[in-house]
Amino acid sequence: MTNYQKQFSILEGSGIGLFIESSLSETFKTAYLDIIDGLIEPIKAQHGCLDCVSGHHEDNPAVQNFIEIWKSVKPLKVHLTGPHFRRLLFAMDLASSPPKISIINAGKKIHVSSIDALFELVDELDCTHPKANVEQTMKGKSK
Repeated sequence: MTNYQKQFSILEGSGIGLFIESSLSETFKTAYLDIIDGLIEPIKAQHGCLDCVSGHHEDNPAVQNFIEIWKSVKPLKVHLTGPHFRRLLFAMDLASSPPKISIINAGKKIHVSSIDALFELVDELDCTHPKANVEQTMKGKSK
């Protein structure tokens, strides 16, 4: 079982995950990794964070995956308004193309098209129990 498979298996029963896949050019790869490496432990220390990992895609070393696992929507929502997430946004700006952003909730991966769509989705998930509305949310946001 890979580290990423382990992270996704945590989400089968409960929790919510933020998954970011960034394609990097050699020009910005070191700067991106420096930022990400500096964020892992501070994010893990946040209330409600179950885990935070980063690593390159198994088939393509130019693609970096970043995963945050949260106990529930509420601490994720707090994180999204804080300084660590703003730093993560800066790192994402170094990607050679717009990063692929997904929320993993109740075993379902929901792709979002932008940071604004991420905030909207998290707000929607915060309104009701995540398992109760994940199907409805997926119909509106999934691609």
